[in-house]
Amino acid sequence: MVNFQIGATRGLSVKNPKLQTDSSIRQLALGRTQAANVLLCRILGNDLPPRHCRKQTLRNVEFILRNESALPRVQKRWILNRLVDTEVQQQLLQMLNDAAQDVLVIPFEGDALDGLQPSFPHFSADDFAPLLCGQILDDYRYTLLLDHAFHDSNRYVMNVNGARNVALDTGDAFGWVLPWDGNCFIHPSGWKKILEAIDGSSTEKYIIVPMERVLRNDELLSPTFTCEALEEPQIIFRSDALERFDGDLRYGRYSKVEFLRRISYPGVWDDWAYQPWENKRWTLSTDAGRWVKAGWVARLSSGRDEFDTDPSVQGIRRRSNARRTSVRNFLASVLAERARAASDTTEGILYDAQRISRLSSAADIVREAILGKAAEALQKEVPCVLDKLRLPPSKDKRDYYSVAPFWWPDAAGTDLPYVRHDGIRNPEASLDHIESLQYDSTRLQQVFDDVTALSLGSVISGKAEFRAKAEAVLDSWFVGPESMHPDLRFGQMRRGHDQFEAAGHGIIDAKDLYYFLDGLQILHCREGIAGKIWVGVQHWCTGYLRWLKNSPQGKIEAQAANNHGTCYELQVLALSRFVSNFEEVANSFVRSRARLWQQFTDSGSQPAEDNRQNPLHYRLFNVQCWLLLNHMFRRLNLRLLADFKPFHVALHDVLVQVRAITDSAAALGGSAAMESLTRIVPLLSMLDEELIYSQPVRDMKDAVARAIPCGSYLVLHPYFGIPPFWPLVSGGKS
Repeated sequence: MVNFQIGATRGLSVKNPKLQTDSSIRQLALGRTQAANVLLCRILGNDLPPRHCRKQTLRNVEFILRNESALPRVQKRWILNRLVDTEVQQQLLQMLNDAAQDVLVIPFEGDALDGLQPSFPHFSADDFAPLLCGQILDDYRYTLLLDHAFHDSNRYVMNVNGARNVALDTGDAFGWVLPWDGNCFIHPSGWKKILEAIDGSSTEKYIIVPMERVLRNDELLSPTFTCEALEEPQIIFRSDALERFDGDLRYGRYSKVEFLRRISYPGVWDDWAYQPWENKRWTLSTDAGRWVKAGWVARLSSGRDEFDTDPSVQGIRRRSNARRTSVRNFLASVLAERARAASDTTEGILYDAQRISRLSSAADIVREAILGKAAEALQKEVPCVLDKLRLPPSKDKRDYYSVAPFWWPDAAGTDLPYVRHDGIRNPEASLDHIESLQYDSTRLQQVFDDVTALSLGSVISGKAEFRAKAEAVLDSWFVGPESMHPDLRFGQMRRGHDQFEAAGHGIIDAKDLYYFLDGLQILHCREGIAGKIWVGVQHWCTGYLRWLKNSPQGKIEAQAANNHGTCYELQVLALSRFVSNFEEVANSFVRSRARLWQQFTDSGSQPAEDNRQNPLHYRLFNVQCWLLLNHMFRRLNLRLLADFKPFHVALHDVLVQVRAITDSAAALGGSAAMESLTRIVPLLSMLDEELIYSQPVRDMKDAVARAIPCGSYLVLHPYFGIPPFWPLVSGGKS
């Protein structure tokens, strides 16, 4: 018995995910060839529910160890192939060690995923909507399209052809190598035929072994067991064969079939085709035809009979779709566990809790700004959703109600229907305007801003009155009997157009939920929030998250190809982390990656923002929201923007354009230059080396930092999309 690893530098981790053959493996093999000239490598990968039952691999390995006969002339070896579940890996190691089996471990390391994010350049404009609104199409093309987005992470985590090639490369000293799937069971009758083919081979370099799927493993123990072996076969390689599996193919996408076609072994796959976006073609090897078919092997139960009973083309397609769904869910679960492990319950994912701690006693302009805003909040009346003057269409004042910002009474002065004037904001929808108090938008923004200031103020000063006022606002707006319902069905109503509920655009009214929840999380972790209040807010957030995901308005807003879609994702990410739903954090990350290709062209333009009345404002606003998303995901160990060059170009272009405008204004002696520059100071402060695409941006960051004191503009208007007390939000890793 021996256990060894490939590429491991510490424990079960490797920094370089490219695997190399360890010379000690060849030395081990050389010592064994006197008794065996066939190396059987079983490759054990991750179980993929619902395609497989959980821990089915453990059950199948136990069955093999207990029931498979000793095979003449065979050295058995097991390859544990990037198992993510460390508990399952330890159980397998223990089981195999107890059975005195040779084991090779190809380790999984999460950091290798940093540069292998889901990518969507192959999506057309119409392909984004089903993914973004959570209604993934259950058809062959769409599951394949989505599967391809995970191509790189699939190749690393599943590593199916990588492990097969490792098995071949570590078997050089043997005459024949079997790089087989881990759930293969070899029956004596099948092995006898295989040995006959090995001994009778002359020019053949490959032995094709048909496979039989079994529903119940115990069937193989019956003396009357018979099979047809109609499934995709396993392959045996002669040691001098130079061909290898294509390492660029991922699990579930022709990973073995490509090799069968390359050596011209016929099957149903002869009619299969690559999709245009895959940039692959079928090829023939110079070894084409140098194979012989012999014996059979059993594929042990997956635990899911509904996928294993049909060997037809339709059955293969059902298994393929189930496999792709399972792989996608599994890779998303890997992202979710990364986020869970990185999430520190003592701090938020926006504000840096360590920086906040340093404000507790130091004289600092940020500290003074926070305490000043908290003191102002103490003097205000506690807002309530019932305070609005107009009734929403439901006639229930607990329903949030606002009007669309750019819709006005028509020129004739009639009240309804309103008409659209893009870029000109109706006072009824203008934050802090007295006419907006007929509705809820100004009060909701007050809740976000005041509770954030009170939360941070309580943490840095220890003043109990700040926490008490924050709890009073939370109770009024989210928890008590007169609290707001957790939805925005009547947000940004277009009066005279929306017959009952709004279309969904009003979801952006709650865009600043992200910094409100972050401040709240920090307050609760540092000082605690009254149990009833905390539970009530979490319950409200869970309900609102559910509404965002399932309501007609939420589904419409989720598909938006502009800043509305970005702000939707900001809310979903903040809510998901706040209620510890890390599966949805992972889903949000995948959707955010897709949004990048939906919103930005290769040249860095933002088409959905370019056609607005004030395009520079919207381009800058959207870039700011993307930087916030990037920052929050980075705090959860997920890299959103680093490898997406069109965003880097968009960032460069918008900053250079703003700087040119401010330079022109400064030359004229006006104050507009300083006012415009203050908007990009927070943006520049969030840039790390991964996002500074060009020297002009680097120079601008340095110059602006010298020109404008950071404490001069710590709380900017919510329309700019900049969180209050933004110096507490840093760029780069925290």
